[in-house]
Amino acid sequence: FNDRCVSVSGRCGHACESPRANNRPLKYCNADGYIDHQYLVNKIHIQYNRATPVFLFAYVLLFGFAVKTLMLCPGIFSPYKRCVFYSSDLTEQLRYILVVGVTGGGDEGKGTMIRNTIGMVSGLPPECRCRYTVCNNEEGHRLEMITCWEKFCAVLAAIPSDSGQYENNLRNF
Repeated sequence: FNDRCVSVSGRCGHACESPRANNRPLKYCNADGYIDHQYLVNKIHIQYNRATPVFLFAYVLLFGFAVKTLMLCPGIFSPYKRCVFYSSDLTEQLRYILVVGVTGGGDEGKGTMIRNTIGMVSGLPPECRCRYTVCNNEEGHRLEMITCWEKFCAVLAAIPSDSGQYENNLRNF
């Protein structure tokens, strides 16, 4: 039918009552402007969402969610392996090591910032003999990112540093 027919009551609107340009009546309308009852009542074929495209769509959504979850959880993969030729003597000649991470403007959230910051902190070389500094350059100057950074630093400050084992405790964290 067309959009001007009220199919619930069976009464057609102006489209059924007025002659068309070629004077042919509409297919389902009577001369009185009513739709025959047999065209209004029929068995409805029930459709289910148990189709392959729906399942594929759901699996893609679940896979994307899993990937996003894994990307926001650093440290669950194999640990970072140092170069075979690394020695703590290499850091003795340095005054400090500065690691800078940049957080973009409005497109990166707190989870991304924390993930990147944890990655920068975990780059601390074993038995480092110079100062190791992590600098997070937050280009958006967003207050929630500054708060997030302060909370992360408070967690790092709470790591026990008993008997000079701070670096190992930090790596285990």
